[in-house]
This record gives sequence, C-alpha cells and structure tokens, in this order.
Amino acid sequence: MPWFSCPFGRDGLITARQLLLFEPRLARGVLVFLAEHQARHADPASDAEPGKVLHEARLGEMAALGEVPFAHYFGSVDATPLF
Repeated sequence: MPWFSCPFGRDGLITARQLLLFEPRLARGVLVFLAEHQARHADPASDAEPGKVLHEARLGEMAALGEVPFAHYFGSVDATPLF
C-alpha cells in the first residue's frame, strides 16, 4: 500500500471545499470523519489537544504496533482553522 494512502485533515478539507458544488456528500463525509476523530485529550506524543483536528491517521499493523508515530497525529497548524 502506498505510504500516503491514509486520511489527511488539511488535504481532505481542501478537496471537499473544491468539490462542494459538484459533490456535497463528499464534504459531509470529510467533516463527519474529522469531527469523529478530533482530539479529546492532551497527548504530547501525538501533539493532541482537545478540539484539535486530525492531521494524519495511519491505519494497519505498523500503526497498531507503534512502529510508525502517526497512528493519530494532530501536529498541523492549518487543519483546525480550516475545519
């Protein structure tokens, strides 16, 4: 699987906005997904703070084992304001 085949907050929001006129269901899906995956507690390892929007989420075996640091990563400065 390609390395960048995962959810990205900022990229999803920008794409949803650009396609809003043509496919509003996509925007709804992106917003619902990001709202469900917002940070709920502070965690310095993943740069999480309550209300912060997901920057990147890695799924799969390597993320579950902690071999990649981005299982859920919130270190984005622009995803939350775009949300």
